[in-house]
Amino acid sequence: MTRFTLLSALQFIKQQQILTSCIVHKYKISKRLTRA
Repeated sequence: MTRFTLLSALQFIKQQQILTSCIVHKYKISKRLTRA
């Protein structure tokens, strides 16, 4: 595996983690709103 593909793979993983945390955050907020 070349350094370029490794770098782009790391960037992709980082984006996925950010996306997942955003979804989880929104889910927690909506859950809190429905509870209240």
